[in-house]
Amino acid sequence: MSTQIKAAMVHKTWIDGAREVLNNPEDRCEFYDAVFDLYFTDQLRVIHSEQARAIFVMVRPYILADRQRYADKCARNRENARKKTLQSQANASDRLRSQDLGSNNNTNNNTNSNTNSNNNNNTLSLSSDEERDRESFDILGILFYHRASNVREEMQRFYNYYESLGWKTNKGAPIVNRRAAARQWRVEQQRPDSKLYDNYYMTMQQSTLYDARIYTAVRYMELSGKTLILHYAADDAFIDLLEQRCIRLLVKLSKATGAESVEYRLRPE
Repeated sequence: MSTQIKAAMVHKTWIDGAREVLNNPEDRCEFYDAVFDLYFTDQLRVIHSEQARAIFVMVRPYILADRQRYADKCARNRENARKKTLQSQANASDRLRSQDLGSNNNTNNNTNSNTNSNNNNNTLSLSSDEERDRESFDILGILFYHRASNVREEMQRFYNYYESLGWKTNKGAPIVNRRAAARQWRVEQQRPDSKLYDNYYMTMQQSTLYDARIYTAVRYMELSGKTLILHYAADDAFIDLLEQRCIRLLVKLSKATGAESVEYRLRPE
């Protein structure tokens, strides 16, 4: 992914050398333009002055090294942000599960010992309909965040795999937190890396609808100027879902991506 540099570090020795060697102001301007073009656009400008070209050839390796250091730093920052988001999500899931377990324990106090034993061994199966919807919604979101190209198919692959193992790990330990298992899942086919998907995921995690289409309908996202373009594979009910029932989140998403408008494009499966 190309990294856009917003500031350039020009060494004083470059300026002093240009002033000393390039007597013609136009040659110096040509040299400076070439330096900044390489810094900000990663493009090599055609330099007509032989002297200016000779100086530029000497400073070019330093510019490329600066760009690489900046790109490496941005990559580290993105990775750290992803880790923080995953950790935050893990903490939220653990808190939710702790609340569920506390609720189940209170219920179990009013039942006989045999029922208590069954309930304790089947915590996942006794989740409420809303919790099951929320769990499925969260797992879809996690797979979306991990760049699954087709979230619905990837979720089916996830469920098929662990159901074949009896919802146990490869070492035979019972899986008591499916969200945590999804966070460790390796997505088979991924979308291209883009911060747009991070913004969409972090915004839509605030939804209380738990509607699977929020994640399954989105096929591709791009930012064209100030317009956020959502390519979707669904009927127009998906647009109504976002525009009518998720309008507050849609506004947040636009602000997060720097978009002033949202456009929808049908992209059949």
